Amino acid sequence: MKFSIVTPNFNGMPYLPRCIASVRDQTRSGIDVEHIVVDGGSSDGSCGFLAKQPVVLPGYRFEWQSETDQGMYDAINKGWRMAGGEIWSWLNSDEQYLPETLAIVAAALKSRAAIDFVYGNTLLLRTDGSLIAFRKAAPLRLIYLRASHLYAHSSSLFVRRRCIADRETWLNPNWRAAGDHEWMLRLLGQGAKGYRLSCYLSAFFMTGTNLGLTDTGTQELRRLRSRQPGWIRLAAPVLRVCRSVEKWLAGGFSQACPLAYRIVDQAGSRVECRATSVSWRYRDS
Repeated sequence: MKFSIVTPNFNGMPYLPRCIASVRDQTRSGIDVEHIVVDGGSSDGSCGFLAKQPVVLPGYRFEWQSETDQGMYDAINKGWRMAGGEIWSWLNSDEQYLPETLAIVAAALKSRAAIDFVYGNTLLLRTDGSLIAFRKAAPLRLIYLRASHLYAHSSSLFVRRRCIADRETWLNPNWRAAGDHEWMLRLLGQGAKGYRLSCYLSAFFMTGTNLGLTDTGTQELRRLRSRQPGWIRLAAPVLRVCRSVEKWLAGGFSQACPLAYRIVDQAGSRVECRATSVSWRYRDS
């Protein structure tokens, strides 16, 4: 089972090297992965760094290009159109995979041929690697997404190629921040079947430039909600409560302490971090 991971990048230093290292070391589990970085014309040294990366290693192939694009979702589409793997995903330059992530995903998909995508939990981290919050994904249901936000992080989401290329379900580059939400609405609307993994798959670093937290992200989310039928908008508060109750019943708001996790540091090596106090709530201090 081959993975194709696309990283859209625009001035992503110094996080980009760590992102790439977190993909490359997935091959230690016998995983076959190609990593495609699509750069939007960075001026921060990203291209110089990318040009020095090894192109082929056992179980690993690296490719990159740099040109102007229409934004993150256009860059991801470009990368996917270059992809040769069976399982597709994208990993932003300020995100990392945790150890064994691709092996866990591969095992889940190999034993579930009817499943179209899998998703799991995510750690929200400060730039120094300390924990802000844990995020355990609630079951992805179309009706919940129509009434709320996309509550599964894209860094912990993996989709079979057939769901995108065969069905022409590409990301819409007209969106700037909520394109993954709009895309998942279309996937689920087409009947795609997902499977939720109960483990942490990725780390999401809160760098202060995350698009989903900008005014653009807020405005686009409002646009998506305004497109829903009137009964969905009226029932939205109830549906959000139902989602929270389902998440609570699945243990989504609890986490044992201490919580240990291994991320890639500035030197490109995995280091163990340990959080003695954990919360599911986002806190920026």
